[in-house]
Amino acid sequence: MPICSRLTGLLALALLLLPAARAQFTVQSTVTPGAGTFHYDYTISNQTATDVSSVTLEGLPLGASTVLNLTAPATFVAFFDTGLGLLTFQEGSASFTAGSTVSGFGFDSSFGPGTSAFSAVDINGGSLSGSTLSAVPEPATNALIGAVLALGFVLWRKHCSASSPSLATITS
Repeated sequence: MPICSRLTGLLALALLLLPAARAQFTVQSTVTPGAGTFHYDYTISNQTATDVSSVTLEGLPLGASTVLNLTAPATFVAFFDTGLGLLTFQEGSASFTAGSTVSGFGFDSSFGPGTSAFSAVDINGGSLSGSTLSAVPEPATNALIGAVLALGFVLWRKHCSASSPSLATITS
């Protein structure tokens, strides 16, 4: 099978799978380094059909100094279990309503960023889990990625055009 056909097939498959990769419940972190500390901000997006009552980040280092200056929006509460390394964001007077995005959760820590997972419980007792997401790239990063993809497409088309016979060649 010619390489152009393979590349076209892979591109079509990637475009078909792209919508399936979107998560319905996400926990996204942004980390800002400071003088000897890191500041963590979290945004939680619930695009499911059910309200969620609590979200717990798992796998944080143990100890009282791991999470400092813990904050949550006014309608939520946050607490850190120093013995288990669990950080929980929980409903106070509001929940993570279906179709909503809530930001304003944060803390400071001397520990640098690493991978972490989350678990969530909806109001019906169902559970959700996944990995936290790192920050969305800045627009300049997205522009650079787009430019590289566009250049790759132009080079691919040029290669495929050069290696495929034209219609005039086939009919003569």
